[in-house]
Amino acid sequence: QTSENQSGLIYVTLADKIYNFTLSIESRKKTAFNASTRVKMEGPNGYLDAGEYPLLPFYLIMCLVYVTYGIVWLTVSFLQWRDLLRIQFWIGGVIMLGMLEKAIFYAEKQSINSNGYSVPEAEIAAEIVSCTK
Repeated sequence: QTSENQSGLIYVTLADKIYNFTLSIESRKKTAFNASTRVKMEGPNGYLDAGEYPLLPFYLIMCLVYVTYGIVWLTVSFLQWRDLLRIQFWIGGVIMLGMLEKAIFYAEKQSINSNGYSVPEAEIAAEIVSCTK
């Protein structure tokens, strides 16, 4: 849909799908010039595309599942503290790392969805925690 209004909006797509965006700026003169463009790709649910948006609730649910596992595991461990084996401490550590990993992934996707900017360090940190787990 083509229209120009007060915000400078020129083109709005009506469907959520994959688009090929090509921008070409040419000058007929041989002198240098400055060009400024702004592209905003925001859908009805935020800045995440249709392929990434389902991951947002997935990471939230998985983080809550890990929190539940952690609470249950700590409760059982405290009740049986005299009979714990060393491997059971490592299992608790893996649960904690899983909770941290999913929380970081969720925070990264939520950041992208709310303001449109990615935090690459957060995704790297989540991948490192995932590999450690």
